[in-house]
Amino acid sequence: MSFNKVILSGYVGKVGEPRKSKDDKSWITLSLATDSGYAGNKKTYWHNLMAFGKTADVIEKYVGKGSQIIVDGEITYSQWEDKNGVKKDQTTIMVSSVSFVGKKPEKSNHTIIEGSLEHDEIPF
Repeated sequence: MSFNKVILSGYVGKVGEPRKSKDDKSWITLSLATDSGYAGNKKTYWHNLMAFGKTADVIEKYVGKGSQIIVDGEITYSQWEDKNGVKKDQTTIMVSSVSFVGKKPEKSNHTIIEGSLEHDEIPF
């Protein structure tokens, strides 16, 4: 048995512009900072994230720079050559769900209470 699952908790650095695929499916990219270690040995790691469909719509509407979130998803790896023929590698987390924790997201006027948004229209 094998599986590919990752759960990350951290702070959003940047949310990309929302986009639509050729078949009109929403998608969005964002970066997430996580920390490891303690005191003088603390390191920050940046993760590339991508979400599709309703998850992308929720991120577009409620997530902003500095939002503290928990995501779960799947690790993907890609390789390509840039215009100079140099091979590039990228690791991306394909987000399947997002949860809100900590402080209120910058893009939202909603109140965070114990990790969830208070609003009847939120689709999750």
